[in-house]
Amino acid sequence: MSIATTQRQPFARRSRRGVSVLWLIVFMPLALIGLLMTIETGRLWLARAEVEDALEAAVLAGVIEWGQHDENAPHSTLTARQVAADFASGNLVAGGPFSLQTNNLNHDPRGGNCNQNGSSGGMLVFGAITQVQPTVVFDANADPHNPDYFYAVLARSAHPIASQYGIGGFSLGPYTIRAESVAMIDDEGRARIVRIDSIASP
Repeated sequence: MSIATTQRQPFARRSRRGVSVLWLIVFMPLALIGLLMTIETGRLWLARAEVEDALEAAVLAGVIEWGQHDENAPHSTLTARQVAADFASGNLVAGGPFSLQTNNLNHDPRGGNCNQNGSSGGMLVFGAITQVQPTVVFDANADPHNPDYFYAVLARSAHPIASQYGIGGFSLGPYTIRAESVAMIDDEGRARIVRIDSIASP
């Protein structure tokens, strides 16, 4: 009886060690993937906040420049677009440069749009807030000289972010961070960020 028991105990211990090693082999890669995804998610949240900061800086600078100097050159938006782009490029996103310098700053002085937008879907869109109650409406085709309207600038971005990690040749990225920001000159002459509820159709 004692001899049989003594022989079974080493086998049971080896069996338990084998099961523990198997579980370790199975769960270690899963834990590593979970850790990397957590780190990547944190990077993306930080990068999104940085993109939003860059866009807010751009629209505030752009709408201030436009509102202050538009009386001297009615409907001229090129300088304000350049100022907005300069303020945006002064920010870093995920440690790299950020820029709105694309498509000629969406500027088309010969276009039919009174605010010289090349496209209402561009990265920098100049227009007006035409309604503040009960909802806030941005209109790229509205003339901000209308006494019932407010100068407004919209900036949007689809900024690419590369992944820092790869597992077995599989990369978690790249990602695209999409964000949008609008600033207006309110009825007291102050520039402020505003959340719009809708964009008027062209």
